[in-house]
Amino acid sequence: MFYPAFYKYYEKSPKVLCLQYIENPKSLTQDEKERLIWEAGGFKRDILELKINFDDPVLMAINSRLAIKHGKDPKLNLLI
Repeated sequence: MFYPAFYKYYEKSPKVLCLQYIENPKSLTQDEKERLIWEAGGFKRDILELKINFDDPVLMAINSRLAIKHGKDPKLNLLI
């Protein structure tokens, strides 16, 4: 049935995923990491920036998604 799988996928909120990632990044499945990347907003990104390394791949992906792209020069991209 469709609904149990759908419920299972969204069982954890982005906040829970964020806190779980801070506690133990390896505890999240690949699907949960992708959800965190796509559902984390500026506030959750700020929390992650305070708690994990700046070169963390999930944090880098969130920053890339939230950046305002300015032409072809990545030096001109702004974080929102």
